[in-house]
Amino acid sequence: MTYYYYIASDQPFKFSEGQLDAWEVDHDIEDYIDGFDVPIQLEMLSPQKERELFALLLCIKYHFEHFPTSTVQIANYLNSNIEDCTIDKKKSMHLKELTDPKQLALGVGELMTVKNYISHI
Repeated sequence: MTYYYYIASDQPFKFSEGQLDAWEVDHDIEDYIDGFDVPIQLEMLSPQKERELFALLLCIKYHFEHFPTSTVQIANYLNSNIEDCTIDKKKSMHLKELTDPKQLALGVGELMTVKNYISHI
């Protein structure tokens, strides 16, 4: 059994090679993984260290610089042909509240939605 983070967004999620140890998913991944509201684009082994979470945080912030009204979803998912994994817990966070890499440490079956609410005042 292997734990993965799946990263989804309604806009193309781009990062520089070496910046994040992640790879693009097959287009049929959503046939096997439920719970996301936007297309799954990337997967990576679940981060074990804070520096791996820090790299993910930087990629998310970079993404919102280019797509300020985007939605990003991240889930920690068990990839197993023995056990089913479902999204058991969902939480949301505003981008401005996402300040510490540890906030991206998700339990198995947990999905986080990050949005950037822009004031039009």
